[in-house]
Amino acid sequence: MFPGGCTIEAAETVCGGSTDVLDALGVLMDHSLVRRFEADGSVRISMLETIREYAALRFSEIDPGERSSIERRHAEQVRVLAERAQPHLTGQQQLRWFEMLDLELENIRAALDRAERVTDPDEVATGLRTAAALWRYWQRRGHFAEGRARLERLLSKPQAQTREAPRALALGALGSIDYWLTNYDAMQASYQEAADIARSLGDRRLLARALFHLTFTPVVAGNPEEGMRLLEHCLEVVERDDLAMQAELWGSIGVGRLFSGDAIGATEPIERSITLYREVGEQLALCESLIALAGVYLVLERTEDGLPHLAEATAIACASGNPILLATVLGPHALIANLTGRADRAATLVGASSRLEREYDVNFPEVGLAFFGDPAEQARAAMGDDAFELAWAEGEAMTLAQMIELFEDDSE
Repeated sequence: MFPGGCTIEAAETVCGGSTDVLDALGVLMDHSLVRRFEADGSVRISMLETIREYAALRFSEIDPGERSSIERRHAEQVRVLAERAQPHLTGQQQLRWFEMLDLELENIRAALDRAERVTDPDEVATGLRTAAALWRYWQRRGHFAEGRARLERLLSKPQAQTREAPRALALGALGSIDYWLTNYDAMQASYQEAADIARSLGDRRLLARALFHLTFTPVVAGNPEEGMRLLEHCLEVVERDDLAMQAELWGSIGVGRLFSGDAIGATEPIERSITLYREVGEQLALCESLIALAGVYLVLERTEDGLPHLAEATAIACASGNPILLATVLGPHALIANLTGRADRAATLVGASSRLEREYDVNFPEVGLAFFGDPAEQARAAMGDDAFELAWAEGEAMTLAQMIELFEDDSE
């Protein structure tokens, strides 16, 4: 049941019942059929692949009802893990949870593979919830294509057409992946259906999230006024105890005002979002709001006032080791490098950003480039084509570790 190995607790949850799992594992270890090791501070067990293939053959021979019951418990155990991990993937403990999901990746894939095969609506719903909870993991680990394909396949199943929360959650996740892939038409369709389902269910928390997602559509279409109207509606819907959602809304309102030409009016809502993100420990989202505040000061021609915010965002990005988050700080640093007469550094930074975008299949919304200007074009104009290409190639050849070292060297 566990192609990626598992903790003893997971083995007991899935394979317990009439079997004393600890005694059984002891016998298997005595015969070298399973091995015990430590990872992420937990004791885990695993099998050699040849042993597992034999075990899978024997498993296929047991009573179908018992086999199905064990498989359902495995799928449920994976769902619980995914939903436990979800709120931590943007928080202070994100690295630990990403590493935990890395260890469980093959088990996650096995559970989702089975969800695609089964016809029981409840089991399909479990698969939808699992896949939805993991979209940040797919994003941050560069598994966009896999995450999108799995969500699409699950959502297309006949048993997944019920207009309930699992479908709405999965649609929201699919729309979010499409946002990062700049598939905006597909994003709009997913977000709209998710909002319609949430509204019909009367689920305010689900509706607030779905409506927030819908605000991305007018923004990327160049209609920030409509986006602002939707954001204000979200503030009326969001639950008072949903601080993370409130933080996202205030941050988006600030960015919307910035892109609408009201940099002064953008300051207060972005600062409010930063305060809320600090309160709930949302480190990755905090990073994005800090970058936005630095952008406000850039527009106000108070670049020096924005540098501490960009420095804090950069420290978060480097500590996370997250390539997509690191790419979000490379662009702002390139803009500032151009402003301070360091076009060669700007060219190196945009080269590094290009590599991350290529390797991790990420595209940033064009609205940002349109508003702040393209640092690559600015650097090329200052340096000339040949010098720009050499500096760009230097950045494009950097590893993730070298990019992080580049910023660490600056801080010394």
